[in-house]
Amino acid sequence: MAGLNFGFRCITVLLVTGNVLQCIAVLPPYLPILQQGNVKCGDIIESYFHLGMNYKEILLLIGLTHGFYLSMRQLKRILKSRGLGRWINHSELQEYKTEGPNHLWHIDEYDKLKPFGFCIHGGIDGYSRRIMWLEVGPSNNDPFIVAQYCIDCVRQIGGTPRLIRPDNGTENVNIAAVQRFFQCEENSFLYDMRDSGMFCDADVLQCECLKFCLMQVLRDELYKFAEQWNLHRMRPSTNVESPSGRPDILYFLPEINGVRNLITVVSLDDVEIAEQRCCNRPPETGCTDEFCELASVIMQEKNIEMPKTAEMQ
Repeated sequence: MAGLNFGFRCITVLLVTGNVLQCIAVLPPYLPILQQGNVKCGDIIESYFHLGMNYKEILLLIGLTHGFYLSMRQLKRILKSRGLGRWINHSELQEYKTEGPNHLWHIDEYDKLKPFGFCIHGGIDGYSRRIMWLEVGPSNNDPFIVAQYCIDCVRQIGGTPRLIRPDNGTENVNIAAVQRFFQCEENSFLYDMRDSGMFCDADVLQCECLKFCLMQVLRDELYKFAEQWNLHRMRPSTNVESPSGRPDILYFLPEINGVRNLITVVSLDDVEIAEQRCCNRPPETGCTDEFCELASVIMQEKNIEMPKTAEMQ
């Protein structure tokens, strides 16, 4: 946040478009099934491959949702013709990167000794692979106990990482709350600006500046998280009503788990009627047309582009 003059700079940190864009409140169509137009089978296969789907998932998706029924051999032949393959093309595998120590911690439990009463839980730094804590106790499912392990480590090293990546169990809800408390209340530059007097949330102009500059950045981060969540693989749960697997696969291919899609089909005409009568799409930046026009003029004069990431310079 050093050097950020909010009152003057923030209004001039947006790419000039000349028009006020409207926000379309749906996720970007990252899956081929959500994209319009005629797409070749090979292109569809390649898209699912790059999204991290395994061979079985690709075959199910292209068969049940696109109508292309292939054998495993045919699928591998198509991928090979495009220079793709999990077993020969390691460059296609997602590369793990962290920026440095305390950028990302991974936490998880170990249940092999749980039947004997020994419940193990640990955390590891993603960059150095240093074990941050490794504890054994009567439970690794109690969110208060698991959060205590994390707090003890934070107290010992004097800080918290930028990100914590747990599994999806309910035992981690308190750690998530602790992380939000540390990051948002203490270290967020938004709170820093307000606490230092650089930003006043009662000032309408400053609020417009903030929305104008950061609304799309925040939206992109939310879309990125949603895509990663929908594509990640959930582990089996003790709750039989909560199936394991990728959310996208579970949603678009319910038949593989013996359930049916309960969607109520609605015509596009009815959608448009409902939209006209009941909806009002907000502007993309959340600001008034007048403010967007003024900001565009200032941006043009200052020749400054809009921030592309959440990392403010």
